[in-house]
Amino acid sequence: IFGSLRIIRISMKKGLTGYSAMSMMFYALVCNIMNDMSGAYRYSRLANEIFQRMDKCDGQALQVYFQAHFILSWKDTNGTMIQNYAKSYRIGMESGDFENAFLSLCSSYHQEYFAGCPLPALESKLSSLLEKFNFYSLAVRGIAEGHFVVIKHLRGTGEESFNPALLTDFGRKSATSSDNYRLYFGYLGRLELSVYFHDEDFAAEVLRGYASVRNVDVGYVAKSLSCFFVALASVNLY
Repeated sequence: IFGSLRIIRISMKKGLTGYSAMSMMFYALVCNIMNDMSGAYRYSRLANEIFQRMDKCDGQALQVYFQAHFILSWKDTNGTMIQNYAKSYRIGMESGDFENAFLSLCSSYHQEYFAGCPLPALESKLSSLLEKFNFYSLAVRGIAEGHFVVIKHLRGTGEESFNPALLTDFGRKSATSSDNYRLYFGYLGRLELSVYFHDEDFAAEVLRGYASVRNVDVGYVAKSLSCFFVALASVNLY
């Protein structure tokens, strides 16, 4: 926090750079955490305006994602959020920041899912996205895989019907994996399925697996979504 404030202060005296915008956006996230939403909106807009003045600026895709995902999501419509994610994806692809570009694309598809986008269309998009990951070795692949499992089972197009034993085996096979995205979102997706299919035994087992990774620093995790499904599963159990 103090580092960001110092950069902002120097920028006011010496002039604006890409680091000025990054510091503004970081401070906007701090305002968001402190429930100062007006401050979060104000500083994030200022950061975005500074970014637009820069010809090239490292980290712009991530900053646009931060603004869309953590700040503007409190007031923007689903359609606007999807457009913001698309902007972050475009900037990331153009600048070579593939990790954050595909992070934004995964978030866009997740937003479409909760906005009621038809499942066949989403399954097709996620299938295409997973094919792209054959060319890009990225940690965010685990987000798409976990979501893909949910959609295929909801549609009944998976290789297996809803099979708790098979789905739980994912956790045992991945228990020693260092791929935190795959573990976290894999358990989260399976927890979601346990709620949809009203399988309390499966929910209890998935919750135990989820508990082992919930505090892992995976980054970019939608904590509110995980808490929502943990709460639903826990209500059914207890």
